[in-house]
Amino acid sequence: MKIQVEGSHDEGYMKLPQYMEEFKARNPESLCLIQWTDQAPGRNPTFKRCQICIGAAIAAFKQHCRPLIGIDACHLKGITHLHL
Repeated sequence: MKIQVEGSHDEGYMKLPQYMEEFKARNPESLCLIQWTDQAPGRNPTFKRCQICIGAAIAAFKQHCRPLIGIDACHLKGITHLHL
């Protein structure tokens, strides 16, 4: 009964690309990425991960973040003394 009401996981994952396309159509500045893992030939790929970045968040990041590259000497190899 539960599968009839809620559907199966496989059905939900198969609808994910359609959901992402609809999301991008309604939020044109947004990014939606889906990654699948290939299975044996003749089998459907398996869902691995997805990422959604909302366009408003991208715009705010670009507008309000300063361009800065920070370097921490503790992760640099071959430098024994750093003059700051």
